[in-house]
Amino acid sequence: MDPDSLYIKETKCGKGVFAGRSFKKSELLFYCDGEVKNFDEVNSGNCDEGHCIQTAKDKYILALEDGFLYFINHSCNPNSAYKVENGKAIFIALKDIRNGEELVFDYSTSMNEDRWELDCACGSPNCRGRIRDFKYLPENLKKFYLDSEAVPEFVPEI
Repeated sequence: MDPDSLYIKETKCGKGVFAGRSFKKSELLFYCDGEVKNFDEVNSGNCDEGHCIQTAKDKYILALEDGFLYFINHSCNPNSAYKVENGKAIFIALKDIRNGEELVFDYSTSMNEDRWELDCACGSPNCRGRIRDFKYLPENLKKFYLDSEAVPEFVPEI
């Protein structure tokens, strides 16, 4: 993977991840690196729960503080999604992404535990106003994400 294909810069929400070149739909964006934790470890108060991504029912990756996973922001109109392949989390383009565009994904596609919620400030026309678990998404949006393979298999099952 080209190290210059993504970069981190300031946004209205702090920092974000941006495309250093154009990406086609389904193209690999980056691998998620970090320490692997279980549910109890993530929710013990000793981890930054907001900077984890789940890879199995009881397995999470704690984002590295200088990695892309740490800085990728939410949007109710995402251009990327994450998948779990062979126990590893990867981000892919959900649609074509232009050079210079911020990479964003729908945090709701990564959780279904009733543990974490956040007010949404993404500003997209279809903003839901609140980031909540996958099970609370409108049925048509859940279907779109499932059909697009933008939801890891374990999320709808939790």
